[in-house]
Amino acid sequence: MARRPSGGCARWGGASNGGVWAASMALRNPGMFGTAFVMSPGVPPAQHGAARPLSRFYVSAGDLEPSFRDNARRVAEDIVQRGGVATFAAYPSGHDYWMWGRIMLDNTRDWLNP
Repeated sequence: MARRPSGGCARWGGASNGGVWAASMALRNPGMFGTAFVMSPGVPPAQHGAARPLSRFYVSAGDLEPSFRDNARRVAEDIVQRGGVATFAAYPSGHDYWMWGRIMLDNTRDWLNP
């Protein structure tokens, strides 16, 4: 899902493979995507160059999906090591829509505001 306010950067988010794609697009196009919600990424995103601080990354996964959680933590750490802005949060859930909806609710302010 994407949201682009007039005159601003798009907010992008996805879960599972969609989360990997959202991270890849935000890393490749930091001037276009201002915020990326990367939920339960199963594999590292294709990264090109430095993660510029123009984009903010909210990376998360559930405690009941340990391989996704561990990968999500690594994704957030890698973005920070490359110079980007990323946070990681683990939720008491599995690979499911409940958790992804909760993440969106928890971060609505950042989703709606640049």
